[in-house]
Amino acid sequence: MVLAGAGLATLYLAWKRKTRFWPLVLGGWSLIAASLWSWAQVSSAERGIALGTVAAVLLALGLIGARAISAPVKARRQVPQRLASVPDPALSGQGWRAGAGIAAMIVLALFVSAGMCTALFMLARSAGMEHTANLTMTMFAFPLLLAALTTFVAYAEGGRTKAMSLAGLGLGSAVAVAATMGSV
Repeated sequence: MVLAGAGLATLYLAWKRKTRFWPLVLGGWSLIAASLWSWAQVSSAERGIALGTVAAVLLALGLIGARAISAPVKARRQVPQRLASVPDPALSGQGWRAGAGIAAMIVLALFVSAGMCTALFMLARSAGMEHTANLTMTMFAFPLLLAALTTFVAYAEGGRTKAMSLAGLGLGSAVAVAATMGSV
């Protein structure tokens, strides 16, 4: 855990610099790789790398969460006078509906990304991929898919587009899982 934490801290320092400093980037990834090697030495090679990956990802998520909670809230920018006459949806009672819809779409994106990762795992398993490599690939894919789907939900125009896209991805994942269940 110490090596993973040091690697994440080194990568954070590299990220904070105005220009890319390759020794910090390579050093951070080397420390994380050393952490995975240590986990593999303590446990078996398959289980150790999987546990080390989970530990590093959880540590990174914890650090990101702590940073997000401690970050100061930015002040709202001033609205131009021509837009100030538009009624605020929050004051008219419509704001909570929009917020609830966005929250529902994000929760749906969470379930869809979990379904997509399950489908990815099952497809790779039926293709004969080694179990630990399959788990590691799926664990790395989940936060990336969740981030992509959440970004899509935040920026896509229209609720129907968001809902249909998420429903299609969820249905496709369910079909892939159902199709691979017989081959397991």
